[in-house]
Amino acid sequence: MIPILVLDLFTELIGTNWRIFHWKNNYLIYNLYLVLSTPLFLYLFSILLAFTRRQKQYYFGAAILLEVLVLYNFFFDQGPQEFNTYSNLLIQGPISCFPAWPSQGWLSAAGMKRPLSCRTPGFVSMP
Repeated sequence: MIPILVLDLFTELIGTNWRIFHWKNNYLIYNLYLVLSTPLFLYLFSILLAFTRRQKQYYFGAAILLEVLVLYNFFFDQGPQEFNTYSNLLIQGPISCFPAWPSQGWLSAAGMKRPLSCRTPGFVSMP
């Protein structure tokens, strides 16, 4: 997806050159990256996982809940000037598990249309 690549490019460009903007740290740019990239990655996974209609409804419900929690953490809990570790952990857990589900048969029993061609190496060898 081109938007993810563009977002990554600008985040890394600004994040590595944060002193030019006279900022105290580069946490704000990486926190904004977490807020903006989460829906993009979740949408990409919704396409790759090829859910049935009902599974897609549950998935998008969980994705909206995840984004609401990330936004809450950004605006109210840890804030934009401290790196949002809670958001990062909350995002990385589900995103790293999505590719493994069809390969382990967890969702295939629920009627997956086709197996994923994308797999993370850490989950391929799970029993």
